[in-house]
Amino acid sequence: MNGCLLAAIIAAVAGFIGFVIISMLTAIALPSMTKAMAMAKQTAATQQARAISLMMLQYSIDNNAYPEGKTSTEVFQKLLDGKYATDPAIFYFRMAGKTKPTSSKLTPENVCFDVTSGAEPGSQDDVPLVFSTGYTLSYTAGASASPVAGTVFPFKGLAVCYKSNSAKFLKADSDGTVPGVLPANFDPGTKTYTQLTP
Repeated sequence: MNGCLLAAIIAAVAGFIGFVIISMLTAIALPSMTKAMAMAKQTAATQQARAISLMMLQYSIDNNAYPEGKTSTEVFQKLLDGKYATDPAIFYFRMAGKTKPTSSKLTPENVCFDVTSGAEPGSQDDVPLVFSTGYTLSYTAGASASPVAGTVFPFKGLAVCYKSNSAKFLKADSDGTVPGVLPANFDPGTKTYTQLTP
């Protein structure tokens, strides 16, 4: 009887120690995993912005102008219709209020990127051509992007690809604004740029 009781106590203590060790390892690993997942989402959105920008570049080479429309959804639909994009999901990432497209006909709910209207093949390289939606941008020197009230972001910052096809992820400040979207020496000259949202 004593041997059985001793074995049960040892098994209980070993189970408790195992539980404590697993809990500690989870507590150590979980923040790293969460951070890695957030960085993966940022990187994926940034590469999507670059891919869309390259599609727009090819469109501009073929047509002597970037695709235009009243919304970014209309612009992206032109890329799909012209076979510059083959998968409508390129314009989507997981974001509150958005749904993955189920056909080649885009709706605003399928689009998670904004576009700069007014960009031309001869525009400055530092014009942000494609960027993740949910922010308001003014096309002035040193401009920051301000979050649109009520937007729930999947990551804290802005995935952006410039006319030069350089893409990067810009982190948001604690107040939600994204500084330095446009460089301090940005000069639109006589061009008028407008942000097109979905």
